[in-house]
Amino acid sequence: MVNAVTEIVEVNCLTDSHRSKAVELVRFGFEDFYQLFDAEHERLNQAIGRQFSNKTELSDGLATSASGQLTGIACAYPRDEMSERQAAAVKLLLEVASNRPSTLLALRKFSENFAAPAPNGLYVSRVGVLPQHRGQGTAGLLLGKLEQKALLNGQPHIQLHVRCDNRAGRCFYAAHGYVERSSSPNTSPHHYLLLYKKL
Repeated sequence: MVNAVTEIVEVNCLTDSHRSKAVELVRFGFEDFYQLFDAEHERLNQAIGRQFSNKTELSDGLATSASGQLTGIACAYPRDEMSERQAAAVKLLLEVASNRPSTLLALRKFSENFAAPAPNGLYVSRVGVLPQHRGQGTAGLLLGKLEQKALLNGQPHIQLHVRCDNRAGRCFYAAHGYVERSSSPNTSPHHYLLLYKKL
């Protein structure tokens, strides 16, 4: 059960110390993407951190904290803004990539792991919870708040991708009413499933 003193904050209002932990959470949850940038660890973390204050995949969403420590994060944005937000995020990350041409080629190949989401609705780009806070309802709380936010903004559904080999994640989302919408044609064990929930 989520700690009664859990605080929920907008990701664009994170303190510097919380932003550092948020970078760790989003990087851990999507490491296969971030490793494509082949950049020095601290420079890459700084580029990820800048995404919280620029209009990117990470600039909108919610974070939880308990006893002053960031415990989880969930980032989401309107699906219709996906191209713009992803391009802005990649631009910031490419600034620190050691080899931009090879990184761009790797990004094109990586994109084959994803089926395109349906138009409209809310798209959840990241969900991450510290290991010691998993299984306590933090991710469910964040997801529920994002769903409420989507409803308030008239979004008809919510979508997200989860790695095919992430059994715990797939079970979590299924328990929260998400169903598989489609899969990429890529048969790699690292491809992502598109999950969908009508609100």
